[in-house]
Parts: sequence; C-alpha cells; structure tokens
Amino acid sequence: MTAARASVYALLALIVTVSISASAAERAAEPNTQVPVGSFHYVADGFPDRIVATPAQDAANGFAVAWRTDASVNQPWLELVIAGDSPDVRAPRRIRASTATLASENASSHHHRADVNGLQPDTLYAYRVQGQGTWGAWNHFRTAATAATPLTLLYFVDTQNKNLNLVSRVIRQAWRSAPDARLALFADDLGQRQGRPGR
Repeated sequence: MTAARASVYALLALIVTVSISASAAERAAEPNTQVPVGSFHYVADGFPDRIVATPAQDAANGFAVAWRTDASVNQPWLELVIAGDSPDVRAPRRIRASTATLASENASSHHHRADVNGLQPDTLYAYRVQGQGTWGAWNHFRTAATAATPLTLLYFVDTQNKNLNLVSRVIRQAWRSAPDARLALFADDLGQRQGRPGR
C-alpha cells in the first residue's frame, strides 16, 4: 500500500511539474504585442501619436500627457497655454517630458510623459506635444472645478461591439440628456479579437 501511494504521489508531482513548466513556457513565448512579428503597420515614427491626457490626483490644478514616438525622440517638450477665443497662441509654457523605451518584436518606440501642475481650476488649456522636428496638433484639456462644484459624468460599459448602430446612438443620447457632463468614462472590454474578447 505504501509503494502504491508513493507511486501515485510521484505521478501527481510529475503532472504538476509538467503543467507548471508548460504554463511558464506559454507565458514566456507570448509576444509583447498582438501585432504579428514582421508587421510594421503600427510602428511609431517621428510624429507624436497615441496622445492621452489624464487628470492629476489634484485634477483642479494639474494633468499628465503621455504620447509615443520612434526612438529618435528623447525627452521632448509639451507646450501649454490657456485656451482663448483667438486662434493666435501666446508664448507657451514648456514642460520637459520623461522618456521610456519599449522594445517589441517589430520595433522600438519611445513613450513620453509630461506632468503639468500649478494650473487654475475649471480652466480650458490648449497643449501640444513634440516629435522629431515636428509638433502634434493643439488639443484641449479642462481642469476640474473645485471640490464644492457638482460634477456630472457619463459612464459607458462594454462599448466594443456594434459601435455604428448601437453605441453611437447611446452616446449621442447621453450627451443630449446630460449636456453639462464634464467627463465620459468608458470601462471594461474596449477591444475584441475574433473569437474572444480582448481584456
């Protein structure tokens, strides 16, 4: 009975070891991107793209901007002005961005982040980010109002399917119903690959 029990334990240990090794090998072999190796369709270049502005912890007084370029751009600038009615942009405030490298199977890219602080509450700002010998378009960001000001926001979940015939109608109706909404938050599965959701 003891020899049989020892054989069963040895077999279980072997199964667990093989399963753990297979799982580790699968994780290690997983590519850094979902883009097939050798595809250069989404490779970064010197022009800034994937520009994302995010409120700071103190959203009334700051925000951060992240963007991507190719590896030729290091520590670029973000330019910032208070947005006015005139298309003429006054002398901007400049903030130096930090840079991190992301190496993938298809190419390396630089990801930049500029933290902007010392801003006025409930104020519309215009900002743009630098690339290699070029600048991105001017974008707008409004800082949050003070904590005592009411906030209306829109919250959307699972908007990755049927964008043209369902989601677009829901979003338009939401803006009509809450025109004073200051924020639209999209949550959950925002992308999907054939046959299984991208999470």
